[in-house]
Amino acid sequence: MKLIKHLFILFTVLLLSFSCESDNNGPSFSNNVLIINEGNFLSAEGSISGYNSNTKTSEQGLYESVNGFAPATTIQALVKHNENLILIGNNPDKVELLSTSLEFKASILSGFTTPYSFAAVGNKGYVTNWGTFNAATYGYDNSSIVVIDLVNFTILKTIPWDNQPQHVLASNNKIFVSNVNSNSISILDPETDEISGSIDTPFGPDKMELDKNGKMWVICTSGALLKIDINSNAIEATIDNVSTLGFNEKMVMSSAKDKIYYLSYTADFTGTLVFEMDINATTAPTEPIISGTAFYGLGINDQNILFIGDHNNYQGNGTVFMYDLSGNSLGEFESGIVPNGFIFR
Repeated sequence: MKLIKHLFILFTVLLLSFSCESDNNGPSFSNNVLIINEGNFLSAEGSISGYNSNTKTSEQGLYESVNGFAPATTIQALVKHNENLILIGNNPDKVELLSTSLEFKASILSGFTTPYSFAAVGNKGYVTNWGTFNAATYGYDNSSIVVIDLVNFTILKTIPWDNQPQHVLASNNKIFVSNVNSNSISILDPETDEISGSIDTPFGPDKMELDKNGKMWVICTSGALLKIDINSNAIEATIDNVSTLGFNEKMVMSSAKDKIYYLSYTADFTGTLVFEMDINATTAPTEPIISGTAFYGLGINDQNILFIGDHNNYQGNGTVFMYDLSGNSLGEFESGIVPNGFIFR
């Protein structure tokens, strides 16, 4: 009987140890790459996948496995801020607060109209809202910037916006907003939440990134790359004839922040390309480093591995391709529907 009792106790301890280990190393913890799957437009089927670069394995539906329910939205962005993640979704419109292990904490389900991107200064978050689509003009009406209290996770105010705001970047105690349907970048003062200035640009300023020197690079839908001094707000360089997507530009920096990578279409629009440009270049590159069919998302980790999300022509799950920065393939794995971005941890 004593032997049976000791075996039972040993089995129980082992079982509890295994359970605890599973909890601490569950699907959201074991993956050092999170893939943001947008989902097809109007389908509310966005999801988050994971990839473990050590085991070379991927998992689908991490959000569901952690919370027991789906995001139920089209995920436009997932942004790390302090010890949390901010999820921006539309159709339906909402903003969620998640832990870094994707555990749901809070949400704001009203007050947004087609939200798109997020940035924060301290405990204040800024969400760009395209507004309401106008079928007659193919533009958006009633655009805005919504300011969020990140402590209480409530809306502080809504700032009406004259143009369609696309991306938002926080740096140098300024909030830069790219007005994608215009020729300007607006600057918000986070102390007052009032517009403190603007930068004239070629048409369609879109994605913004900071380089190793603290300069802001902006890719425009009209085919220009701008280098901007964020202290003076002056444009230091304009590189023309950049091959772009023409909408929803994808651009990232290398881990050293000395090279720029961006997506483009082929000349006949049947394929997609990845271009590389040094931050000291004076002309746009003419030859891509990688070619594909339906590239959509772009990211680079600390090891300078380029992750590219392919939407598979919006037919079922997408694929993530991995390359080194010379364009050599490092493998691929399945993602969710329409992979549009990555978080590395």
